Amino acid sequence: MRDKLIGFVMVALLVLCGLDIWFFSYYIGQDALSLNIATMAGCIMLMMAIFGHSALCGTIKETLILFGVVVFISSLSEWSSMHYGFPFGETYKYNEDLLLISIYGLPLFVQIAWFALSYFSVIIVQQILAKRNLTPFALSLPCAGLLLFQDLYFEPISVYNKAWMWDKGGIYFNSPIMNLVGWFVTGFIMFLTYFLMVGTELPTKQAPKWADFAYVIGSFIMAFALTIRPGVSSGDWRVTAILLCTTAPVVVLWSFYRTQKS
Repeated sequence: MRDKLIGFVMVALLVLCGLDIWFFSYYIGQDALSLNIATMAGCIMLMMAIFGHSALCGTIKETLILFGVVVFISSLSEWSSMHYGFPFGETYKYNEDLLLISIYGLPLFVQIAWFALSYFSVIIVQQILAKRNLTPFALSLPCAGLLLFQDLYFEPISVYNKAWMWDKGGIYFNSPIMNLVGWFVTGFIMFLTYFLMVGTELPTKQAPKWADFAYVIGSFIMAFALTIRPGVSSGDWRVTAILLCTTAPVVVLWSFYRTQKS
């Protein structure tokens, strides 16, 4: 009964978060306070959904460690790139409208986004490769790869909405190619640190299949909605195509493996 209640709340939070993401674009460039409130509301609901799923897996401790590792390392990378252009290729700045809720010039939603994308990567990759007995180094590579796949669509959407502005830009939807390299390297360091701390074995307790599918498919649907929402994406079909050609096949592969498990 407890697991069903947690699962129901998790699904409800994902739905509410999706609706928040769908409608927050109305505030872009119009009302900074409302934009920040809508953004943080979505972040809080997403965090609660993640920890709800984590509770079903019995991995609250591990998820807290992942959160700490991701926030610390991603913040260092963000701050370094904002000031010195490393490791994301060049300097950039965040939209001032998003800085009402920030830490050292970093909007709080940025760390939440890093964490949400990282948690998604860990869940997917660990379950697909559960029987491979990989080392922390080996398991960190596909996790970083899936994180990079997610940035391939997340970056164009964010740049289009002027969440951040590159000082010079580049050929990938006005973002430098080195930004993608920086995401992979930062992700690899985060995952390697995490797996060295908690190990690579899949948790003994697993969430019910329906809860796993609700979390993973719900998260994917939110990402898909972002790529087709006229007010959020540029309406560029390439962004949706990138999502469908990178992250989608991994989700399908995960679905196959998850279906085979008891």
